[in-house]
Amino acid sequence: MDLIESLIKARLELADFLIEAMPIEDLPKADTIFVFGHTDSRVAEHAAALYLAGKAPIIVITGGAGERTVLPEPYKTEAAYYQNIVVQSGVPDNAIILEDKSTNTLENVCLGIPRARAVCKKLHRVIAVAMPPLLRRALATMRKHFPDIEVVGSAFVSDNPNEWISGKWLQRLKGEIDRLIKYAKEGDIARVEIPNDILENYQLIT
Repeated sequence: MDLIESLIKARLELADFLIEAMPIEDLPKADTIFVFGHTDSRVAEHAAALYLAGKAPIIVITGGAGERTVLPEPYKTEAAYYQNIVVQSGVPDNAIILEDKSTNTLENVCLGIPRARAVCKKLHRVIAVAMPPLLRRALATMRKHFPDIEVVGSAFVSDNPNEWISGKWLQRLKGEIDRLIKYAKEGDIARVEIPNDILENYQLIT
């Protein structure tokens, strides 16, 4: 294996580690689908597909708007943008809970779960949906602050198998490993065991 092949392999393995997701067919039924806001429409489309597949009776959509958030007009928050997408996909309004004040993953969780519990008193299991490479950190955040809730991850599958290892996402992958280590030390997320081969891949592409 030459150097280029080694680098591609390292990047793909790093992306696979960060995308802590179950295939749809393996997902258990849950009390709610919890959506971490973003500007990529595929996240909302995937959440809607899970709902329509009967994976949960409620969708919680979180996300306000940060200083650098760019949304299509006329939407002012990620939650409102995603709400429109899931409704257009066939999800009824009365199955959607919005949290539109959060500006980061920690706030998504700490503001969104209480909104869910206000409707679903017995919140035992959650399916978390986020941008694929951000999913492991999203799950670790929920496990830290709501350890009584079982959380499993689900993510859309990109049409481009190399999407997460090129351009801006490669830098983000490396940044996610840094965040997993830093945020666990700061108490914002549950500790994530990072295998040695993943750390070696991280060093290889740094």
